[in-house]
Amino acid sequence: METIFDDVFASEQRRGPSEILAWMRSIQEAQTTGVLRLFNPPDDRMILHHYRGKWMTPYPNSVGGAVFESLEDEITKKGDMYLKFIPLSTHGLIHSNLLM
Repeated sequence: METIFDDVFASEQRRGPSEILAWMRSIQEAQTTGVLRLFNPPDDRMILHHYRGKWMTPYPNSVGGAVFESLEDEITKKGDMYLKFIPLSTHGLIHSNLLM
């Protein structure tokens, strides 16, 4: 099923696992609320929500757990990926989670 999440957008940049993890740590430290999309065409995709210093997955069968440490191995295994973070209000994050 194709969705808006199946394209690479001009504002996205391909980053290595160490850059992605460093970026995720900075988002976590700043406690920014929003949605992070990691994408490696054609179909390797992760959608993560960040809220109050915690990373969460909107899918029950996704990368296992709500803590950053459990995501490190998964991101490292996937290699270089395109990344996009969209800051959202708490209300926007709830709507995003419902849409997923």
